[in-house]
Amino acid sequence: MKVYMVGCFEDGTSEVQLEFDADKMFYVDFQRRDVVYTLPKFLKYPGEIFESMRLYHNAEENQKVCNGMLAFLIAEEKNPPEEKGRLTSTYTRLCSDVDDNILTKGF
Repeated sequence: MKVYMVGCFEDGTSEVQLEFDADKMFYVDFQRRDVVYTLPKFLKYPGEIFESMRLYHNAEENQKVCNGMLAFLIAEEKNPPEEKGRLTSTYTRLCSDVDDNILTKGF
């Protein structure tokens, strides 16, 4: 199973990585602005294999989305919506409005 993970944290750091069958395939080092491959040694040039996927560019875009979502969630946590009382409704009907047949024959 492939798992693409994007994580962003309140301290400003972010992580992006891809796992395949629970083995990390690569992660993005945003400080070095590079994709770090953690593939088996027999794959000598993994950058060439994944070149067309624009991994670093996509990671940057996902990082922006993640940071935006994090900022929203932090703001929501600090300012939760006002809790309102439970909404209730009561409906009454005068007996004179009810058909006499219902009262004598049942439903």
